[in-house]
Amino acid sequence: MDRQLIVLLVAFLTLVPLAAHDPWEAVQRVLQLDEDQAQQAREIWQRCRAPITPLQRELRPLRGLLRELSDPTAIGEVHLEIRDLNQQIGALQEECRAQFENEILRTEEQKETYAGIRRWARSARRYERIIPTFRELGLL
Repeated sequence: MDRQLIVLLVAFLTLVPLAAHDPWEAVQRVLQLDEDQAQQAREIWQRCRAPITPLQRELRPLRGLLRELSDPTAIGEVHLEIRDLNQQIGALQEECRAQFENEILRTEEQKETYAGIRRWARSARRYERIIPTFRELGLL
């Protein structure tokens, strides 16, 4: 296993309890951000949350509505609304990530650590559905 991946995994597992209290403190420690960087990151996140939160609020009732509908046309229309909202949210989140990467991460080490975390998270998504099955069978 790649040494950097092991370091990231250990850092992640060490900081998970900390993240429950202040997620930005965990991000600051893992990426070794100085106070200025951490404050800027918090500000970017707050600015980014402002347009995303209302869109997420719009999604909740639409998902509930899907369970109640039986008309295929209405179901299709709601699916299209959900897709459009998800695309808007995804675009806003991508803008926020780009801002974070371009404005906050200053050293190569910070950039490499962040890139490693993102790679690890993408690969972990592939397995998150099957992990409970392996646990149930006592294989993990």
